[in-house]
Amino acid sequence: MNVWVLYESRLGNTAQLAEAMAQAMTKWARVRLLTVNQADTPAGVHLLLVGIPNHRHSRPNAVLDWIRRLPSGALSGVWVSVFEIRYEPLRWLQVSPTWKIGRALQRRGGCYAATPESFFLAGHEGPIAEGEIQRGCAWAVQMVQNLTPGRK
Repeated sequence: MNVWVLYESRLGNTAQLAEAMAQAMTKWARVRLLTVNQADTPAGVHLLLVGIPNHRHSRPNAVLDWIRRLPSGALSGVWVSVFEIRYEPLRWLQVSPTWKIGRALQRRGGCYAATPESFFLAGHEGPIAEGEIQRGCAWAVQMVQNLTPGRK
């Protein structure tokens, strides 16, 4: 299985989580870790995980621009999911852009492997809250295991 973990990071928290997820999945898949600026059109990818920051009313413009540049059908047959890093006390005050990104991935042919997931910061700018990196790694590994033929 070929996996891309693509992310946009402003303060380094999303990058830290994406790196941990990518490392955790290497036991079950070939994983490529990419910033959104490094990514081109996915070829031969079975699972695409997209990570974004969600803090201080920021928008994941680089990720949305990358998706919009993909040709129609570029993600046909690709499983996708989206994860975000956010500050937990603002959880109910902010609208998550993960669903918008997920819909954009689906419009390019992607199919959800798992619903979007939020992971939390201990403060407005970090660090990542205790246990969230482990939870993120478990979330990513579970997706790979669910999608690997012969595994249940």
